[in-house]
Amino acid sequence: MSISLKNIDFAKGPVDSLHHDYYLWRGKNIEDKRLFLVFSSRGAGPGEFSFFKTFDALNVNVLHVTPSDFSWYQKGLVGLGSDLPSAFKALSDRIDNFCIYHKIKQIICVGASMGGYGALIYGALSSRKIKTTLILFGTETILKLPYSKSSESEFDILKKFKDVRFLDYSDLDVNMIFGEFDIVDTYCALSMRHDRNFSFFSCTSASHVVPEYLNRQIGIVNFFTDFLSGGRSFIGRGHIASELYPEDISPLLFSKQFTEEYNNALLCCLKKYPSFGFAWNRLGVYLHNIGDLAGSLAALKRAFFINPDYPNTIEHLNSVRNKLKTKNF
Repeated sequence: MSISLKNIDFAKGPVDSLHHDYYLWRGKNIEDKRLFLVFSSRGAGPGEFSFFKTFDALNVNVLHVTPSDFSWYQKGLVGLGSDLPSAFKALSDRIDNFCIYHKIKQIICVGASMGGYGALIYGALSSRKIKTTLILFGTETILKLPYSKSSESEFDILKKFKDVRFLDYSDLDVNMIFGEFDIVDTYCALSMRHDRNFSFFSCTSASHVVPEYLNRQIGIVNFFTDFLSGGRSFIGRGHIASELYPEDISPLLFSKQFTEEYNNALLCCLKKYPSFGFAWNRLGVYLHNIGDLAGSLAALKRAFFINPDYPNTIEHLNSVRNKLKTKNF
């Protein structure tokens, strides 16, 4: 879709004629040469937009995009196309023309979970006419993996967009932020280690909903302010992406729990990366199940030290302690 470069009104934004239940433009400062493009997560319905309060507080130029359903953008975008590639191409054309007209120098795409997937695909399909940065939270690079959020919904996936690890991300600045207690998000992030356009920022004690974790730790607005200024250190940052590879943790995702292959993978991961709280939790649960209460207690304490809010660790830790009290009594 080609948009004329004549008289593109800044106040109306890149999508002025489209349905406002699915697009929300907030142009705060015409002198700010950045445009934020925020893709909504699963759960945001018509008239609802992820990170609304966050970006209102940041006081930046932002376009929020919400799909019509929870099909991970496979059915396109309202008013732009009924399939993912055509809709994202149309959106990219509109945004490129808007940015060129208003001399905007950078597009910053943001999304979490399903929204992170949308932001990632937008980047891959974008023209690169404008410098583009992606900030992705808990993003699946392969849809429908075991235990994944995308597997919880029924929808058809275009073959090209089920496994997006090898799409073209050249000339993009891609930042993946994920919780080490979510094995799917961790695997998907580690699966991008081959691409030099990607940077990785893990949270040792976070699960899937990383923005909520960061909001509790430092405030999500503070996180964005610092990150956009070049800050890359934050409370609880892990280093799993520099210690483990996807093949190290793949048995934790694809093998049956507590088989020999699964347990060997746990021990291998912990040897290479002792701060892997999820692996300590799984080891503690396994030892609990086979009756090694002392070993289980030690492993669960390590998991609890890393993430004191993980419900499964708390449940098993309390159970093991009660059994040890009864045994000793």
